[in-house]
Amino acid sequence: MSLSFIEEVFAEVEVERKVLWPHEPQLRLRTAAKQKQLAPEQLKEFEYEVAPWEMFSSRNKPSCWGTFYSPTSVGEQTDGTRITVPDLSSLDSSAIACWRKRLEKVNHPVLRARYADVIWDISKVAASSEPQPVECARAAVDAYRDGVRAGLTHQPYFDLERALTLSFE
Repeated sequence: MSLSFIEEVFAEVEVERKVLWPHEPQLRLRTAAKQKQLAPEQLKEFEYEVAPWEMFSSRNKPSCWGTFYSPTSVGEQTDGTRITVPDLSSLDSSAIACWRKRLEKVNHPVLRARYADVIWDISKVAASSEPQPVECARAAVDAYRDGVRAGLTHQPYFDLERALTLSFE
């Protein structure tokens, strides 16, 4: 079974061309996935697709990962091991490659901004030996600006602030 339903979800967002809330793609993807029986290898790819939308921005201080983006939730197992959603240890070079592919496919500025920004931000701590891709920081700045200009973001001041911050990194 292919993960074509993911393409369909993003195609709908592109066609609607409306204001997009930060976690709306995650909700749409999870709703579509509920109707599918995903094999283990497909589930991993699906989780890569959802991960950027399961992160919150930590505007005032670095996240527990030392990044701008933070996990949706942080907990502790009975043995004291910290767990996060998404799990940072699962965000490896394959996850970043998945996000890069998605970044190449999407046009909606909110989608582009999130993918480019997450690639830039998470690549500095992800289980990957690749350097941070500066072109993604630049793409995020452009996408944040484009989203504000087009009126497609519900948080224009935050997006402009993030674009400015990225431009100095």
